[in-house]
Order: sequence, then structure tokens, then C-alpha cells
Amino acid sequence: YDSQGSYTFSDAGGQMQLAKTSGETPVVSDKIGYIKYEKFYGRDRGITGSAGQILEVMNKFKQDGKSQVVIDLRGNGGGYVEVFKNMVVHFIDGNKSGKNLDSYAVDKNGAIEYYYANGSKYSEYGFENIIILADENTASASESFIGAVLDYDKTNKVTLLVASSTLNGETVYKTYGKGIMQSTYKHIDGSAVKLTVAQIYWPLSNTCIHKVGVIGEKTGKILAVDKDKMLEKAFEICS
Repeated sequence: YDSQGSYTFSDAGGQMQLAKTSGETPVVSDKIGYIKYEKFYGRDRGITGSAGQILEVMNKFKQDGKSQVVIDLRGNGGGYVEVFKNMVVHFIDGNKSGKNLDSYAVDKNGAIEYYYANGSKYSEYGFENIIILADENTASASESFIGAVLDYDKTNKVTLLVASSTLNGETVYKTYGKGIMQSTYKHIDGSAVKLTVAQIYWPLSNTCIHKVGVIGEKTGKILAVDKDKMLEKAFEICS
């Protein structure tokens, strides 16, 4: 979304492209771009893949002079590491042309595997604010994305809003808390077994949020917000 309307990717005309679908929009300013990102899926190259579509969107925002972006990860349960690596390059204030550590995994024997994003496009966009929306169903690669963007936030332009939810009869403000890596092994009969192989850590703060989640607070960069006022709060920060 932007102030002009809503957009989606469609190949209805025989070629995948970003097309305007409606004039309806939650965006209240010409400077704000809003992305609803549902899954870290779609590993194809180019515009048919998830990372290519994010690149297309960010190029549109840059062309239109958007300096504030709202990334809605509510309900995003994660997906593939390679999609996360290719998406996060737009939002981490890291080395422009080199490799930037975006997360790492530690297995039960202590062996470490590092995951790097190739470069950073952050400086191309002139960000004033990056607002991330999360809720109790924001998990896995989404939580890794949150960690990387927060860890690389050198100039305090990133704010995470965590929506309220109910847990054991109490109101809490937290993401799902899945900080593990799993591998799926298929049997010849068609069944499969999914095994946990490592814990995932944020790149610079060495944080693992497994079984804890990212917790919203009353003040600071990670804010606890009523679930019905998430967009209102995001646009308030951007105003």
C-alpha cells in the first residue's frame, strides 16, 4: 500500500508485474509505504520469487520518494533462510558491498553455521523510520528478520510494535518464540519426520528468542501496543 492505493503481484496479463488493485489504503501520508508480508516463501529468482518482489516494491517506494516504511509481519510464521537473507538486505544498515552476518545457528554439539546477507541496500532509500508490526503468530524467519533489523539499527530509526494477545487468561505482548532450525526427512512411503537441528541467534546481540519470543515494553524500540491500534500507532510514529 501507499497513499495512492493498494497493489499486488499478478501475472493475469501473461507477465508477472506489480499492479494497482484498489484505491483503498490505510496509509495516511505520501511519505509512507506499507508492506504486508505473509510468508518467507517463493524461492524463484526474479519477480516471480518473494525476494524479487520485495526488491520491486522497494524500488517503487524509492522512485515515489517514500522515506518511511511499515513492514507488517503479523501472522507471518516464517519460511526459508535464503528468502530471509535476500529480503533483509533492504533493511539492515550494514556493509553496502560486502557480507553482513544476519543470523547464525548452533547445533547440539556447539558447531556454528553463519548466514550472511550479500551487501546492504539500506543507504539507497533514505529511511526516516522503519516500523515493524508483529503479533503472537510472528515466528521463525520473521523473528530472525526482526533481530537482524534491530541489531543493525545504528541510528535509531527502527521501531517494533508487538500486538497484545491473551495467554493463560492474561494479556501479553510477545511474538511466537521459535528460534530453532528444523530439517525434514522424507520416507519412501510418503511420510516425513521433522527434526530440530540447531538454535538460531540474532547476529550482533547473540540473542536467541526460542520459547520466549520478542517481548513488547511500555517504552523504547520494542513497544507493547493494543492489537486494534497497531496501524494507528505505526502512523503516529511516522507523522
